[in-house]
Formats: sequence, C-alpha cells, structure tokens
Amino acid sequence: MLEYLSVKNIALIENIEIEFESGLNVLTGETGAGKSILLDAIGLLLGNRLDKTLIRNGESDCKVIGKFSLNQVSQKKFHDFCQKYDLDKQDEIYISRSHKIDGKSDIRLNGFPITLSMLKELASFMVDSYGQNENQIIFDSSNHLDILDKFSKINDFEPYKEYQNEFANLKEINKQLKQYGGNDTERLSNIDLLSYQISEIENAEIGVDDYNDLLEKRHILLNLGKIISNTMSAQNYLDDNVISNISRAKNGFAQAGIYDEKLLPLSQRLESVQIELEDILESVKDYNSKSDFSESDQQIVEDRLSVYNKLFRKYGNTVENILLNKEEMQNKLLILQNADKEIERLHKEKQILLNKMFENADKISKFRKEKAKLLSSQIVNNLYNLSIKNAKIKFKFTDYENIENNLYFNGADRVELLFSANLGEELKPLNKIASGGEISRFMLALKAVIAESDDMPTMIFDEIDTGISGNTSEAVAKQMAIISKNHQVIVVTHAHQIASMADTNYLIRKGEQGNRTVTTVKKLDNDEKIREIARFLSGDKLTETSIQNAKNMISEQDAYKESI
Repeated sequence: MLEYLSVKNIALIENIEIEFESGLNVLTGETGAGKSILLDAIGLLLGNRLDKTLIRNGESDCKVIGKFSLNQVSQKKFHDFCQKYDLDKQDEIYISRSHKIDGKSDIRLNGFPITLSMLKELASFMVDSYGQNENQIIFDSSNHLDILDKFSKINDFEPYKEYQNEFANLKEINKQLKQYGGNDTERLSNIDLLSYQISEIENAEIGVDDYNDLLEKRHILLNLGKIISNTMSAQNYLDDNVISNISRAKNGFAQAGIYDEKLLPLSQRLESVQIELEDILESVKDYNSKSDFSESDQQIVEDRLSVYNKLFRKYGNTVENILLNKEEMQNKLLILQNADKEIERLHKEKQILLNKMFENADKISKFRKEKAKLLSSQIVNNLYNLSIKNAKIKFKFTDYENIENNLYFNGADRVELLFSANLGEELKPLNKIASGGEISRFMLALKAVIAESDDMPTMIFDEIDTGISGNTSEAVAKQMAIISKNHQVIVVTHAHQIASMADTNYLIRKGEQGNRTVTTVKKLDNDEKIREIARFLSGDKLTETSIQNAKNMISEQDAYKESI
C-alpha cells in the first residue's frame, strides 16, 4: 500500500508530506483546493504523463516521492520484476520522480534509475486508479477481454499456457515459410529476382582493387593538366646540361683526388647523384610521353564508376557489402531452389499445430464464458448494493471460424461487455450509457471485483460520487467500506456519506502564505472529522445540530464497518 507521499512544487502544492493508513482514506475539501492535484501527483508515481505546466509557477522543478509496502502477492510480482530487470530485491518500494522546467526528468526505484515503461509495469500490480478519464478505457471494447482475463487469472489456465507456446511456434513456422518465399508463386518470383540480382553483380565483375584503381584514375584524369604542366617543367629543369655539369664536377673531384685522396669520396657521391638524376629524367620523360589521355579514356572510367554507384544504391554502400550481400543471396537462392521438401514438412507441421491451437482456443473460450458468467454475477451483485437494482451484464462473444487469421496471441475470442441499468432496457455497449452516475457505479462495482481477484494492494478513486447523491451515495460508501476491508482505498469525494465512512480523513485546504496561494493537507483527528462532516451538512456555519448529526452519522458508519 501507499504509506508515505511527498509532493514538492506541483501546481498549488509547495511542499507537503502525507502518511496514508490502511483501510479507507478519504480526501475532502472545497472545490479548487487541490484534491485532484494530489491524486495527479500520485499518478506520476504510477507512470502517468508529466506535463511541465504542472510545475508550480516560479519554480524550476517538481518532485514526488512515494513509499509503498507490498502484500504477499504483489511482493512476489515485485521480486519477479526485479529479477527481470536485474534490480536489487527489497521488501519496501521507494519511487521518486522529478521533472525540470527545461524538460529533463528522472525516475528512480529505491535509488536506481528506471524508465517510464518500467514504472508503469511496476505500478500495474501495486495500485489501481480510477478517474473520470478512465471511462474512455472501459468504453473501448478492445479492453474488455483483458478485464475478463484479469478476473479469470487466465495465465494460470493450462490450455492457455499451451496455446501461448503454440502461438510462438506458429510465428516461428510462418517465419521459416516466409524465408522459403511463401507460396509457390511468391517463391518462383523470389527465385527469379535473386537470380537476376546475383547475375547483375557477377556481370559487373567488381572488386575492391578495381574500384580503388578507378577512383585513382579519375582523380588523375581530373587533374591531368596540372600534373603534365608540372612534370614537363621538372623535365626541363633536368635537361642534359644539368647532367653534363654534374659529370664535369665529378671528373674535377676525381682529378683533384689524384693529389688529395680526401676529395675522391666527393667524386663518388656525385657519380651516384648523376646515376639517380639520369634515372629520374628517363622516368619523367616516359611519364610525359604516355600522358596523352583522351576524353574517351575519362568517359570509360566514369561509365565504369557509374556501374559501381548503381550497385551501391541497390546492394550496399561498399564493395565489401555488395559481395557479402551477393553471398547471402546465393545461399537464399540455393535454399529456395531446394525448398520443396522442407516447405511440405513445414506445412504439415503447421496444420498439426493449428489443429492443436484451435482445440485449445475452444477450451479457452469455454473457460472464459464460464468466468464471464461469474464475473457478470459478481458485478451485478455489487451494482445491486449500489442501488442499481435491475442491472444486467453480459459478455458478448463473437463466433469465429477455424482459420488462421482468427488466432491472436491471446486466443480466438473477441469480446464486448454489454450493460443495462434499468428494468426492461436492452443490453447496450458501455459507450451508449448516458448517465455519469451509472458509469461511475459500474466502474466501482467492476473495480471491486477485479481488485479481489488480483489482490491489488491499493485502489484510488477520484470523485467516484460524480452524478450520484442521497441513498446512492450511501450505497457507494458501504461498497467502499467493504473493499477497504482487504485493500487500502484512497478516495476524493464531495459526499458526506463517503467522508463519514472513512477510517482516516484528510482535509485539503487552499490558503495564502506571503504573496502565494498554497495547498495544505491535514490528517484529521476525531473532533476535526466531526466538524468536517458537519460542514458537509450545514456549510461553513456550524451548529450544535449539524455537529450532533455528524456524530450520529459517523457512529452509524462505524457500526456498519463493524458489521462487515
């Protein structure tokens, strides 16, 4: 359950701390005081969207911290959650969520950072929250099967477990068949395509060295004018006169060396220079004599490179990738060309699997229909206690044929929940219910049943009393009391019947501190609770009569709680 809540800088809330209790926790206060804002803050701990407009005016960030304790069921789920994400297992849960005005956010579980999707998964087995916006969820018939499955604990039903494994196997078989090209027409088409693609690559006769040579040639051709200009200039500087002068200098040192041997090495070194220069001169002459490239030479290079570029666009951005893809295509082609026996085997295996799946799907459907009757009966009983005496509920199952397209990950059933609140009124989809009071009571009745089946530690209701009053509010209060026997319930209400039924009351007030408007929360003692209920009955002007009436009401509600 939610034991502790700290909220900082959210809307009118500057900094509050609340210790929640087990049983029925009721939040009351004037309209606009910040009751729903407090639940919005709790919602952030459950993974709800955080809008930076929630940050208190003038502040740079906001933060919410919650401490949760777990019952036996949720503790096991939490340990499984920790194992799944390699987190330390602990018996208590501290969740913090902060958000800065610049958009940066941080979510932590027991001090360790987690993602928003992880937070939502965690919240799914700790808290069930109902607000007016949740009507949209229940109105969507695609969610009705999930409701039934949650109640029936279908994950523990053996045929459902078998079906889940079979569905995974079916996906794998279809994946393999797809690799073999699907049906015969598709396979032949893929064979033709692969054969063409392989031939296109092979006919191009590509290679890494060839491509690099082409790039080098293009670079030379594009800069040929500059190259020849400089090599011809170099050739002119290295003319015969240069070589002759070096030869004469060499001979001069040789003659002088006759008289001084120390000069002979100079002659020898010049001889080496002469040989090297003669070789360089011959090389540059040879280069210049062969540098008469034509435009056609350049076009040949460009055409050849365009072949590479075309293949790059189709088969990979490097020569290595193209050759690798060609190898993969050759392997795939070989498989497709020799796939007849394997495809036949897979189709036989698939048909056997489909027969098993439809057999289990029928068992699952039968199981669901039995549970649907039980769930409907329990919801109707709760609605009776909520002053909807003639309620009728039906889970409408759509008939299905035994074809593969009707098999989904959760079976073959498609379900819609139908509801009638009044005697003689036909069953209708939930989104056709006009009364806000009826849908609120329906949600309360449903949540009560689902919570019992799933052992949800905490349930939160935001203004569940919308559209109801009088005897109906009393019925809602009694239903809340029943639920709170085994669950922590946190509820925002404007109804004195619900407020007087509370095990713990909290008063939300809006006031001024300095030049700012702030929301505060106070846990009420017994006398304060009496005055708050009296305020419900007579307004801000309390009288001895209203106080006595409040005492009487609280006494009656306490007696009811003792009786259940």
